[in-house]
Amino acid sequence: MPITIASIMNLMGPDMMVILLIVLLLFGAKKLPELARGMGRAVKEFGAARDVLAASRWFSTASHRQLRYRKNSMIARVPRSPRKKRIVILGGGFGGVYAAIHLKKLLARQSAVEICLVSRDNFFLFTPMLHEIAASDLEITNIVNPLRKLLHKVDVMVGDVNEIDLPNKRVLISRGYRNDSQQVDYDHLVIALGSITNFYTLPGFPELALAMKSLPDAIRLRAQIIRHLEEANSECNPTNRQSLLTFVVAGGGFAGVETVAALNDFVREALPFYPNLCEDMLRVMLVHSGSGNPARIG
Repeated sequence: MPITIASIMNLMGPDMMVILLIVLLLFGAKKLPELARGMGRAVKEFGAARDVLAASRWFSTASHRQLRYRKNSMIARVPRSPRKKRIVILGGGFGGVYAAIHLKKLLARQSAVEICLVSRDNFFLFTPMLHEIAASDLEITNIVNPLRKLLHKVDVMVGDVNEIDLPNKRVLISRGYRNDSQQVDYDHLVIALGSITNFYTLPGFPELALAMKSLPDAIRLRAQIIRHLEEANSECNPTNRQSLLTFVVAGGGFAGVETVAALNDFVREALPFYPNLCEDMLRVMLVHSGSGNPARIG
């Protein structure tokens, strides 16, 4: 097929046509066939390169789409890990802590089970030794143990239990200084909240008597004993002094007997530091409701 100016112009764009006119002005029409053949080859090569570039772009886009589809398909096919069964234990005393320790050992190989313990304090209190704190025979650190240190792999939550919703299997607790409410869901529930002091509706006891159930109770009792000694040492009225030096412990069980013994030792050991007081002024009494003897200690 002969190469003509019309056939060349059909292969060219506007920019190439301007270049062709410049070539004609510089070299003349005699050089046109040779230049046309060279430009024709260049145009064909340019067209082939353009087709290759377009094809590569299409394959790149198609590969990206296919990769993205496969990626999304893989994500969609990954199954969600099943929710763990949760055992919630209410109470950080002897019952709650020993239940958590036993369940932790029993379910050590069960990865689908988690244990959560809710306690008012973040420490375990060895209550049988509370009287030792009241009598200053032991330091506080000797009878407390941090729950998170004691219970490895147990989720410890510090807060007050406000409500137990048995039908919906959830517990509502309040946490922090602002008493923020929080919901704790469970599959199995262990209630070990302990007990409170029963004053048997005796008038004046809840307001005036000191309980002996918690660490603050023991510290409060020791502070009260020292305050009485200080006031009695400077009291001139014998009747008022006798009232300040009279200590009564109600309850002849183990805790009561241990408390009255520790209190008696503490007061008598402190008397030498108060020059206006003597042992004859002291009265330490144990009130027991039973007909038998109080609990024995040894």
